[in-house]
Amino acid sequence: MAQKKNELVGNTKPWTYEEAVKVGRELVRQHQKLSLDIVRELYSAHEALSNPGFRQDLVPNETRLNSFQNYLDDIGMSKATAHRWLALYDPEHDKLLSPEEYKAMKIMEFESLIKQLDPAYPDWRPDGWTNACERYYQSKKHEGHLLKIAERDHFEQLDLFNEAFLSTITAPIATPEDILHFSEIKKRIAPIAYPGAPVNRQAHAVMIVEKVLKDFPSKDRRGVAKALAEATLLIAAEEE
Repeated sequence: MAQKKNELVGNTKPWTYEEAVKVGRELVRQHQKLSLDIVRELYSAHEALSNPGFRQDLVPNETRLNSFQNYLDDIGMSKATAHRWLALYDPEHDKLLSPEEYKAMKIMEFESLIKQLDPAYPDWRPDGWTNACERYYQSKKHEGHLLKIAERDHFEQLDLFNEAFLSTITAPIATPEDILHFSEIKKRIAPIAYPGAPVNRQAHAVMIVEKVLKDFPSKDRRGVAKALAEATLLIAAEEE
């Protein structure tokens, strides 16, 4: 084993930046080409198996009927992975979208659907509306509400002591999503948590602050978080 390791080390060229860039660029190019080849095959299979007029596996008087799921099982790919690939594929230009391009495309789709909403029927949603679109819509409405609050002139208009608002920041952890998020926060703050108090309680306090921060425009949250931390330290020092 030691001899093989020495032979491998002896055959390895000294590392240089230029050579590493050359090799890495070629690997990335090959990966991108392979990725595009894969997604082309996925797209073709999905289109063919979703359109009976183009099906080649439909045999009269027989029960043979392949599906896209059968195809994925046979090639060893999960449905979730396949749909992630397909979501990034632009068949019109035969290319894979970058994360930024994909996000911009989805926002355009969401905005187009939002324009179809009718204020007279607040619960109605147009065809093509998804859970992701609903989250985007609710987030946009919330941001708009916060901007209106920020534009008010008088302190008493800010709804700081609104009962509904207070209930949102003091509500117990209830949903499965809350529990998972709580576990993530607990894990993240554990290395920096104060050792004199239970990490669970500190994580819950972080979740409350996190909910409060969501009621500020996203561009202001970092500054508000810093101000809250400094104010909390001042209050704690006064109470000692």
